[in-house]
Order: sequence, then structure tokens, then C-alpha cells
Amino acid sequence: MRVKKVPRNILWSCVLGHGLEMYDFTLFGAFTPLIALHFFSATGDERSFVPALLALSVGYVARPFGAIIFGYIGDVYGRKRSLIITMSIASTATGIIGFCPTYTSIGIFSSVLLFIARFMQGLCVGAETSDASVFLIEHCPPERSSYGSSMIFLSGGVGCLIALFISKIFIKFECEWAWRIPFIIGFFAGAFIIYLRYRVQESIEFINIRKDKASLNFSFFKNLIQQYRSGIGQAILCGFLSGITSTTIVVIVNLYLHKVFNVSVSDALSFSVYGMIPFIISCYFCGKIASTNTRNHIIMGGVLGLLFFAGPYFYLIGTGITINIISAQIILGALAGSFIASINSFLAEQFPAEVRCTGVSVGYNTGYALTSGLYPLMAFKLIDMTENIYSPAIFMVAFAFVTLLSVYKRHNENR
Repeated sequence: MRVKKVPRNILWSCVLGHGLEMYDFTLFGAFTPLIALHFFSATGDERSFVPALLALSVGYVARPFGAIIFGYIGDVYGRKRSLIITMSIASTATGIIGFCPTYTSIGIFSSVLLFIARFMQGLCVGAETSDASVFLIEHCPPERSSYGSSMIFLSGGVGCLIALFISKIFIKFECEWAWRIPFIIGFFAGAFIIYLRYRVQESIEFINIRKDKASLNFSFFKNLIQQYRSGIGQAILCGFLSGITSTTIVVIVNLYLHKVFNVSVSDALSFSVYGMIPFIISCYFCGKIASTNTRNHIIMGGVLGLLFFAGPYFYLIGTGITINIISAQIILGALAGSFIASINSFLAEQFPAEVRCTGVSVGYNTGYALTSGLYPLMAFKLIDMTENIYSPAIFMVAFAFVTLLSVYKRHNENR
């Protein structure tokens, strides 16, 4: 039986932990131009940008692998244990990035270390988003499950926002090592989160269903896919759209402005901030007002907004006019927040507690990785081929349309 109020130590261990992992994960995207110069080229030429984008994408591609590994650990050995392990690995990866020697010092080994660290980050973020959501939702009363889900994504948004602000500060320093400081901060902050997570209690739902752990083995993946294909498919679609919208707000906009309009890296990051603030506000209020009766309507409203705003968004960005770009980011951030805030609460209901971490995590992160991992490369390639800034809108339109139909169908089935 769930408690009526979420214990503060549970809430803070999930919120701070997920916020920190998203902070670490976002730093790499914010510093991609500098990372390209330091770790993928001895001369600092433009050719280093593509491998740096590949390293950025590796973090997204790793997400479903982390979902499989840590989703299984969460369902078999406990949500708490999974969250402690992911935080330990993520902090180590962030430390590697912060302390890694440059290309001029150790050559291609610096590139390899960056790829490994980015892959480790992706493994952990892939599990953290879903496992932390499930853990917090299982400590919430049923009518407040959307609030638990929204707090995870809100904390992720805050983590991204802090990373962007700190990046803007340290990217202006003239010394070559200043950009490392935000990563080192993340490395040491991880130790504190691990301490918090050691002190929390496992969810009662997990304790009740996992008294006989020996009965589980890896064959349950086969059973999971056979029995819950519909739920996994739903999670994949939601991951598709979440990946495209969040990557557009945080990564695509500043990379595009830097590459096309020659906006400085520091100034380009400001536009990501304008998108994250309304995302956070939208997550909070939509999570607050969402209930069993209203949640699906809020989700569908957000998806419908993304469907119709995709084209205007890229048009406004393509003008290169500051007020247009800010307006586009604000609207997209608010729409993305209304969709993403309650999505894990919606997805958690598609699976029983004994496979919930794995089902939500594998499905959502597979979709997220397939879009976010390839989306930056595909978007810039499409723009180069078509010479049209509007062209990436086709990705958002397509996935918003399919997701809307899927959520609407499931909503009608549950009525």
C-alpha cells in the first residue's frame, strides 16, 4: 500500500539524482564545439566537429542498453540498488571527461576515452529517467502519480538549465582548462547523491512482489516482449517524440545558430535556456493539475500542439531574428513540458510492478535513442541537402502524429 505523502528523503534522492545526471549529460552537448577542438583534432580544424557530434550521439544510442541492464536490476534486485549503481557509473564518466588529457597530449586515446565516457553516461541516463520515475511513482498515492512523474522531468529540466548557465559562464574564460570545472563539480556532487540513495527505503510494491528473486532470470525479457508488446510499443513512440523535442530545445538550436549564423557558443547557449525555463514551468503545473481523469487529455493536448507548431518553429529559427528564436523556444518548451510531464505515469500503468522498470525503461529509451542519437546528424545532413531550415520539422510532425493516434487509442480503450 502506498503512503499518502512521499517521504522527503525519497523525493530528494530521486529529484537531485536525476537532475545531476541530466546536468552531466547536457554539459557535453553545451561544450561540443570546445570538446571537438580539444579531443578530436590536433590542429583544431572544422573536421573535428563531425566526430564530436558522433560522440554526442553515442550517449543517446547507449540509452536502451542501459535500460536493459539497469531495468533488469531494478526489477530483480531493487529500484534503490539500480539507482545507486547508475549514479556511481555516471559520476565516474563525468570525472573522466573532466580530467581526460587532450588530443595533443595522448593522441587518439583522448577521443577513445571521450567515446567511452559518453557511452557510460548514456547507459546511466537511459535507466535513471525511467527507474527514478518508477521508484518515485511507487511511493506516491495513485492519484498523484503524475506529480511524481513530472517531478523527475522537472528536475531533469532544472539540471539541463543549470548546465547551460554554468556553461555560459565557464565558456568565456580564456584559460584552456576552465571548461573542465563544471564536469569536475558534477563528479564530486555524485558522491553526495550516492550517500542520499543509500539512506532511502525500497518501495513496498517491490518488496511485496520480489520475495522470491531466484525465480527470475534473463528469459523474462522474452516473456516481457511477448506479453506486453503493446505497452513497449507505446513507450517507444513516446520516447521518439520526447527525444526529438528535448534535443531540439537543448542541442539543435544552439548548434544551428553557431554553425549557420556564426553566433558565438556562449550566446547560442542562451537560446537553449529560453526553451528550458518554460519547459520546467510547464512540467510543474501540468504535473500538479493532472489526475487520473485529466492526465491523458493534457498529454494529447501537448502532442497536438507539437504537431502543428513544428513547421512554424523551424521557420522562426531560420529567420535568425532574436525575438523570433526566443518566441519559438518558449512555445516549444511549454508544449514539450505538457507532453513529457506525465508520460512516465501513463507508461507505468501499461506494465505490472514486477516488470515495470524494464518495460518502461527499455521502450522509452529505445525510442529516445533512435531519434535523439541520430537526429542531430540527420537534421544537419537534411539541411545541407535541401538547403532548407524547415526540413527537420518533418521528423517532429511525423512522430507527433503517430504518438497522438497511439495515446488517443489507448485512452479510449481505458475509458
